[in-house]
Amino acid sequence: MRVLILYSAGLRKHPLAGFSRSIYHTLTGQKVPVILTHLSGSSQTRIKDAPNETFFYPNPSYNGDIIIDIPNFDINHAYSYSITAPSEGVVNKGTLSQKINGLSLDLTSGLYIVTLLKDGKSMLNQKWIVIR
Repeated sequence: MRVLILYSAGLRKHPLAGFSRSIYHTLTGQKVPVILTHLSGSSQTRIKDAPNETFFYPNPSYNGDIIIDIPNFDINHAYSYSITAPSEGVVNKGTLSQKINGLSLDLTSGLYIVTLLKDGKSMLNQKWIVIR
């Protein structure tokens, strides 16, 4: 819930909105779009498109469910994931056999790091929040 407050604050025109956007990005790995108004009166949404930036959702998760969408999935490679809690180490790991994989995990509330591995090598890392 508090993450949504940061998102809303990041959308406003306020001197500290950039701070809210930074914290939101740090917690979720997702960017808040910025709406720029030009002198002509027209507006433009500024958000850097980072291909394959987010490879799972929802973030935050309210029940421990996660869907991992593997960017550029290739059947000729072996994919796996690991979920790490900063204070506990690896709390869950497994293999992934298709482009979109749904998982239901029994995790406590907290911040986790989700790592996508391709042929045993780290491909992507992202922060994930579980709220129960």
